[in-house]
Amino acid sequence: MPPLIEVTHRRGIYLPEADLWLDPHFGVERAFISHAHSDHFARHRLTFCSEVTRHIMRARYGEKETAEFQMLPLRQDLEIHGWRLRLYPAGHIVGSAMLHLTRLSDGATLLYTGDYKLRHGLSAEPCELPRADVLVMECTFGLPQFRFPPHAETEAAVLRWVRETLEDGGIPVLLGYSLGKAQEILRILAGSGYPVMLHKSVLEMTQAVAPVIGALPEHRLFDAAEASGHVLVFPPSANRSQPLRKLKVCRTAMLSGWAMQPGARYRYQVDEAFPLSDHADYDELLQTVETVNPKRVWLVHGSTREFAADLRARGWEAWTLEKEDQLEFLKFEDRSSWGTGVLPVLHAAPDAEPSSKFHPSDFAAWALTCARTAAEASRLKKTALLAEYLRSLPPDELALAARYCSGLVFDPAAGEAPLNTGWAVFRRALQELAGISEAEYRVISRSQADAGRTAFLMLGMRGAQAPMNTPLTLTGTDAFFRHLREARGPVLKTRLLRECLAASDAETGSWLVRLMTGELRMGSREGLIEEAIAQAFDQDADSVREAAMLCGDIGRAAQLAQAGRLHEAAPRLGVPVKVMLASPEETAEDIWERLG
Repeated sequence: MPPLIEVTHRRGIYLPEADLWLDPHFGVERAFISHAHSDHFARHRLTFCSEVTRHIMRARYGEKETAEFQMLPLRQDLEIHGWRLRLYPAGHIVGSAMLHLTRLSDGATLLYTGDYKLRHGLSAEPCELPRADVLVMECTFGLPQFRFPPHAETEAAVLRWVRETLEDGGIPVLLGYSLGKAQEILRILAGSGYPVMLHKSVLEMTQAVAPVIGALPEHRLFDAAEASGHVLVFPPSANRSQPLRKLKVCRTAMLSGWAMQPGARYRYQVDEAFPLSDHADYDELLQTVETVNPKRVWLVHGSTREFAADLRARGWEAWTLEKEDQLEFLKFEDRSSWGTGVLPVLHAAPDAEPSSKFHPSDFAAWALTCARTAAEASRLKKTALLAEYLRSLPPDELALAARYCSGLVFDPAAGEAPLNTGWAVFRRALQELAGISEAEYRVISRSQADAGRTAFLMLGMRGAQAPMNTPLTLTGTDAFFRHLREARGPVLKTRLLRECLAASDAETGSWLVRLMTGELRMGSREGLIEEAIAQAFDQDADSVREAAMLCGDIGRAAQLAQAGRLHEAAPRLGVPVKVMLASPEETAEDIWERLG
C-alpha cells in the first residue's frame, strides 16, 4: 500500500508534497479555492478553481493583474508536476467544488471537500463523492443534534410563512447570505407567484450567477416606498438596518442550519428561523465517510473533536487537523436525548390537536396551547388558538390563564409579592431531578441559552414518568405560586419547585419554568391576548383593551368579557391604571355620550 498523502495545518490546510494550499485565508503561491464565499477567498499567485467560481470571483472581487487562474472543468483531469487534479461538484453553492488529488507515482489519493452538502438543493449542482485514501472534510454541523428536515419540508414551511405574513398585511423578509443562500431562497420562491425585492448585494450576486441557477421569480431592487405586497430577500447583516426598521409591518425569518439550535430566533433577533443550510448535517457527514471509504480522515471547521471521536468509535481513523489535544466535552451517562436523533422540538406543531387526556383546567392544557401558539407564525392563527382555549374555561381559571399568557404570575389586585426564585433555585431543582453535576448543568444551559429549553432537556433525563394521580391544574399552579412566595430561604423554595416539576412531564414543566422566568417567547404580547379574549367572547377588541387599561388586570378584563359586562370595567383601589395611547373623540357630544 502506498504511503498516505501528507496533510498539515499551518494557519491553513497545506499539502507539502504537492506544495498546494486548500482554501487559505491569506495569499500564497499556489492554492485551490473551493467556492467564492469571502471566508474562503484570498489573492494568490496561482489559483485552481471551477469555471463558475472564477466567474463569480471576478464579478465580486475584481481582477489582479499579477494573479493567474487555472480553471478546471468539473470531472476533467489536469496533470501537473506529478499530480492529477480533478474537481467534483460539492453542492454547497453555485460553482462550489471538491478537489480530488492523485499522486501519479503510486496512485495515492486525497479528497478535499471544502464546504459541501449531499442534500439536493435548488441552486447548486448535486454533490458527487469519489473514493479516496485520505479525506479532508469540513464538519460544521458535526454534532448529532444537527439532523436537518427534508428540503421539501423546509421549503413548504417557508412558503407557508410567507403566505401567512402577506395575508396578515405584513412584509416578509427572508434573510440569507447574498451569495448562495439568497439564490436558494429565490429558487424556492420561483413558482410562488410572489413579487420579490432584493437588497443591493443580493441583486448583484444574483445577476452574476443567474445564467446557471435556473428559473427565478420576478425580482427587482428594494424600494421601501413600494415594498408592500413583496417578499424581501436581505443578507443577515441588514436585519436591523434603517430601511427595514422604517417598514413597521416587517416580519423577519432567518434561513440557516443554526436554526436547529434552541433560541435561534432570539439570538438572531428574528420572528422565525428555518433550518435551511448549505452545509452537510450530521447524517450526511457520516454518509460521506462511508462513501469515500478513506484510510484516514482529517476534520476541519466546526465540531471536529467531537465528530472525530464519533468516527473512531465507529472504527475509522479520524483526527482533527486544526487543534491540538484539548479537554473533551463532559460525557453524560445517558446522552440518548442528544445523540439518537434531532433534539426534541420544544413546541407542538401548529396543527396538532389538543390531547384528550388534558382537561381545559389542567396546567398541561395551558402549556400545550402555548406550545401550539409559539409554533404558529400567523398572528391571526395565534389569536384563534388562544381564543379557542380561553373560551373553554370557567371565570376563575380564565383569569389565571389570561394572566399566565401575558407572563403574569400574580393578581394585580391582591398586592402579591414577587416569587423571588433566583436562578440558583432553578439550577438546584433541575440538577436534583436530572441527577447531574453543576458542571454538567452548565454545559447544557450554555448550549441552549434558553431557560425553557434547558428545563425540557433536563426533565427529559429522568426517564419514564409514572402517571400523575392528580394533574397540576391552573388553580393548583396559583396555589403553588402562593406557597413559593411564602417560603423562606432558597432551600425550601428549591424543594417546592422540585416537587412541582417532579409531578410534571418534561414539556409541561418546561412551560412552568418559562412562565416563572418571564421567558414565554410565544409571541403573545398583551395586545394579542386582548384580541384573543375579544374573539373568544364576541366582544370588541378596543373595548377589551380599554377594560384591561382601567382594571389594570388582563385577567379581570377577560372575566368581564366572558360575562358581557365590559362596560363595568373601572379602576380598583391600589391597582395602577395602565398607560394607553389616547383616542380623542371628535366632538363634545361624543365625549358626553362615552362618559354616560
